[in-house]
Amino acid sequence: MARLLEGATPADIPGMGYKDGNNAVVLNSLPALLDLNTLPTPHLDVEDGYILRNGELIPLKAELNRLIRYSILSVRGCPYSCSYCLNSHLKKIFSRKGPYIRFTEISRVIDELEWGKNNLPNLREIIFDDDDFFLRSKEDLKKLIEAYVQNIDLPIFFIQSNIKQITESKVQLIIDSGIPLKHFHIGLQSASSRTNAATFNREFNKEAFIRTIKMLASKNISITLHVISDNPYENSSDKYESLLFYHDVIREIKNRSTIDIPIELYDHKLMFYPGAKLYEQAMQDGVISADYIENVLLKRNTMRTHADDIDNDAVMISLFNRAVRKDVFSWAAYGAFKILRIKPLFYALIRRNVLKRLYTRIKKLAVMTSKNTHNLTVK
Repeated sequence: MARLLEGATPADIPGMGYKDGNNAVVLNSLPALLDLNTLPTPHLDVEDGYILRNGELIPLKAELNRLIRYSILSVRGCPYSCSYCLNSHLKKIFSRKGPYIRFTEISRVIDELEWGKNNLPNLREIIFDDDDFFLRSKEDLKKLIEAYVQNIDLPIFFIQSNIKQITESKVQLIIDSGIPLKHFHIGLQSASSRTNAATFNREFNKEAFIRTIKMLASKNISITLHVISDNPYENSSDKYESLLFYHDVIREIKNRSTIDIPIELYDHKLMFYPGAKLYEQAMQDGVISADYIENVLLKRNTMRTHADDIDNDAVMISLFNRAVRKDVFSWAAYGAFKILRIKPLFYALIRRNVLKRLYTRIKKLAVMTSKNTHNLTVK
């Protein structure tokens, strides 16, 4: 952007993509990956900054007064090559362009967070939004935490890490520092060994997963497992394996933690992104159509906000999130899990979409009840 404002033409800017006079797409060669620690710390211009919203310029200063969390990236890049994720594509594009995993120096992390602390009057929590916060060595992590306590000393809303990088000693560094850690996000994606290996290009060790989340739960850290469902490459056996995993997690975790919601599943609908390996496979297999980008990808997201996004996976995830809670209704959801473990019954319910139909009716009934209650209250 700076080069364009200085008058450079698109052809002179490395990494630029544009259309030439013949309407043909031109992609310039990429520059080397930048050393993060040579860049200015990303401070916003509070006094003269504006936000464009709905065609209207809103003063940034007024907007910052509403913010209670500041999100920072202290590590750039992801070391894994999951087939659904663009990281696998980007790693190929930027090969031999410098280290793909890049760490921001601790002093610069603190400098950015101090700016947030000084300029957001209602700041209460910090988010470390790194793909994997625990990619840092234990020694480096210890220095970061010590500097954080000394200079920032605010609760951390969440961090996220791959199960392979989580160790009790690293987790204990945060606990011993006295910093409140509200949530720990971990990518599960699928509890099916076959799905992870054959479709997602991910390692999955059920025992290691259970062992790690038991450790986190015993320290009263709230855990969020991210899953990718509505996967056309999964079969009933994959779904049944996931069900058994969910049941084991509930059994192991529910009474190990004292917090009301010790663990939950965060459900993402599988989407296919151009450039990712799974997109190419889905196109070849006819799983998605040629107009997928225009008619699906640009109109939908992973959040399952459409009525037709409800399927058997969504029902199992909703059951899990109810069963793991510490309330009077959780026993019913856990009981449903125990019944669903009867393999012939589970397969029959999945094949006939009984779970989906039942869940849809319950949701409609809940909406009707809510409307009736609202009308009574208004009257």
